[in-house]
Amino acid sequence: MADKGDAYISFAEVAAGAKLTIRPSASNELIIHNINCEAEITVQRANGVLTLQMFNHTPGANLLPYYDFHITNTNYIEIVNEDVAAKNICADGIVSK
Repeated sequence: MADKGDAYISFAEVAAGAKLTIRPSASNELIIHNINCEAEITVQRANGVLTLQMFNHTPGANLLPYYDFHITNTNYIEIVNEDVAAKNICADGIVSK
């Protein structure tokens, strides 16, 4: 993982019904600011045992800006592609630790 203050970007083509997991290594923490998507997504927080759906975003504006998701290795987010086809999903932010 990068150093504190470095940009973090995760960009992937995510299969239908699959998820993009934003989870740093054990020694790092992230603050995710933006999520870009081509399709309907669900954003959920997870810890390896429990999952909490935070919100569902439907197509229209493909950018969910200005969030501050504080992410660790044990408390992370999953972005689920709710579409019937593979779609591109991107999340960006900074390394905070």
